[in-house]
Amino acid sequence: MALTEEQIKANANIPTEEIEKDIADTQKEINQYEAELKVLRNDLRGNKVPIYMNEGRILKRQEFINNLKQIMDYRKSCVGSF
Repeated sequence: MALTEEQIKANANIPTEEIEKDIADTQKEINQYEAELKVLRNDLRGNKVPIYMNEGRILKRQEFINNLKQIMDYRKSCVGSF
């Protein structure tokens, strides 16, 4: 989901370095959940709920990264504004 310009501007106070760190940390979490999914999928019947939960966590974190990248792209397009 695309952020509005108002939502992006509301996050103008967050330092770029912090956003970059959040992206890296969140990607590590995604990688961990994907590794867990690999193991859980060995028993699809017995692990339906944990698989579903991990997939949801991954999607939420991917959305978070996408939002952060939108903020970064906006900043790049407005060089000198932030």
